[in-house]
Amino acid sequence: MFSHILPILIVEFMKLNPNVHISQYSASSTGMKKQLENVEVDLCISMSPIYGDDIEWMPLLEEEIFLSVPPSHHLAKQKSIALHEAANETFISRTSGYGFRDVTDEYCREAGFEPYTPIELEEAGAKQYSDL
Repeated sequence: MFSHILPILIVEFMKLNPNVHISQYSASSTGMKKQLENVEVDLCISMSPIYGDDIEWMPLLEEEIFLSVPPSHHLAKQKSIALHEAANETFISRTSGYGFRDVTDEYCREAGFEPYTPIELEEAGAKQYSDL
């Protein structure tokens, strides 16, 4: 998540705060909320809001989400599609409980279908599965 932005933010932050120690962890939204409530971490970056006592959530940025398909896929030649056109497709996504998965599943539901996601990944990269 934010793999292209986070390093820049950390470098700039460390220039202003050289005595701060930063450790990066991955966790589901539920896990992040628990870590914040137990004061195990001071800051979390999540895809969707985390609500709780003494927890403040604010958007850092907004990004577009795209549907990716292999070049040989029947939707690949189209410039754009309505999401409901992918209703019968096989999806590869993050593990349930991660903010990105929650957001993309909700978009699919709004488009009128429950995505079929037989492959769930903790890491965002999925190039090795592009022929499914």
